[in-house]
Amino acid sequence: MLTGCNASAPLFDQSPLRNYVVATVNNDTDHQVIVTVCYDRRCHNTDQVDKVAAHDYVQDGINNDSAGLAWFRIQSATGTTVGCLRLRYRSGQRTASLQVSEAADCH
Repeated sequence: MLTGCNASAPLFDQSPLRNYVVATVNNDTDHQVIVTVCYDRRCHNTDQVDKVAAHDYVQDGINNDSAGLAWFRIQSATGTTVGCLRLRYRSGQRTASLQVSEAADCH
């Protein structure tokens, strides 16, 4: 029997995997970068933050129940914003790929 709530336990989305587009952010540069998943284009609200080595990648699942936009902030290893990547996805889309070298202005 489970009782109470563990505030430090991770929350897991119980949606089926088919409800997500797997976004792959490829670091096609020669430098480590920091990739942040954002909930708005200015990246005021964020989710996952990953350090990605040169020529490596990171993946994130984005709910694709309806079409939308996803934003990824790209920063240098020291935290300076390099730019942002925008992903426009369709309802039901399964995969998407973005290149760090294509990061553009975040505004």
